[in-house]
Amino acid sequence: MATTISSGTNPYKKGSPPDFGTLYSGRALEFDGVADFIDLGDTLQTWTESETKTMSVWVLNGGNTSESRVFNAGYLTGDGSTAFGFGLDGGTTDNKPFYFLRDTGGSALKAEFGDVCDTENWYHFAIVQDGSADEAYMYQNGDLKATVSSVGEISVASPDTAKIGRKFNSAHNFFNGQIDELGMWDVALDADAVSAIYNSGSPIDLTEASGDYDNEGDLIGWWRMGDGVLDSHPLIADQVNPTLGSEIASSLNWNNNGTSPYETFTSSGNVVSEAINTGWGIVYTDDFSLTSGNSYKVRYNLTLNSGVVPDFAKVSRNDSLDAGTDFSGVPVNGINTHYFRCSDSQSDFKFGFRLNGTTDWSLSDLSIKPVNGNPGIMTNMDAVDIVEDTP
Repeated sequence: MATTISSGTNPYKKGSPPDFGTLYSGRALEFDGVADFIDLGDTLQTWTESETKTMSVWVLNGGNTSESRVFNAGYLTGDGSTAFGFGLDGGTTDNKPFYFLRDTGGSALKAEFGDVCDTENWYHFAIVQDGSADEAYMYQNGDLKATVSSVGEISVASPDTAKIGRKFNSAHNFFNGQIDELGMWDVALDADAVSAIYNSGSPIDLTEASGDYDNEGDLIGWWRMGDGVLDSHPLIADQVNPTLGSEIASSLNWNNNGTSPYETFTSSGNVVSEAINTGWGIVYTDDFSLTSGNSYKVRYNLTLNSGVVPDFAKVSRNDSLDAGTDFSGVPVNGINTHYFRCSDSQSDFKFGFRLNGTTDWSLSDLSIKPVNGNPGIMTNMDAVDIVEDTP
């Protein structure tokens, strides 16, 4: 791969004066540089099938001491992997931004560009990869900083899950600092659009046209990191389609396990009016279908009348709720909300509880809905990682 890096001009230029909108944002996500990341799943990987794409993101450096990845998407291939990424190099270049690409031929490109990022200021970055021109353009705070020639192609075989805050296929290259307003498009944005998104340091609403930015229809993902519709730990919703799908639980009935049944169990539809037991007990719903790669929201109201709450709430593929489990969480007395991503498309999933103890509980308001778009799941992160900070 040829790797010509220059500070030359970008061929995209419109020249009309901006008429900026304003987006009031008060939150960002804080990453610890050790284990924190956002899992975007593998549905987003269709974005890397094309050589033409754009990524925009706001970053506050937390003092990285090695190469960190702000965003990374890639594919596993027979002889390794191909990937696209962006981050800060806290090793040899003292937190200078870099663009990374490994193509299908195995050639790797790491192009550092722009100015060193201090730990006091927010920075906006945009990476524009134009397949038709066989070039990539790298922007910092609205200014073109470098051009890379011959960016190569990315494989589409065996996608891994895209990540925010770490490398896509291994648990390292974690980012230390804050990330906000990450957007992706399936077109190459021009220089004026990038400048409009930067907006002199104030993020804009990427779903609406504003001045020289008119690519809202090409936006395929936008994660506001705590400010978005549906955002609530551990979910970071994709603001291109921040909605929930159709209810799955409305037609479900409960069942008492034949091998380890509750001693007293009364239910009607998806409501449990009485669940009493003094030892091992397992109860679960009828079967329902889930789709691989999709994320789901589970919500229910559990009332503990006496004893202890069930040990586990699970989505599983067998009656004992111990195999093929995609979701596991210890329930609490009151409203429970969980998010999980399905790893296998099947029609025999069940939701239920396992317990070895004395209990008396009831349950209402069971809801299971898919989360639309390309939602992110906060991993190894807590609610306090959604901080009150913003570009």
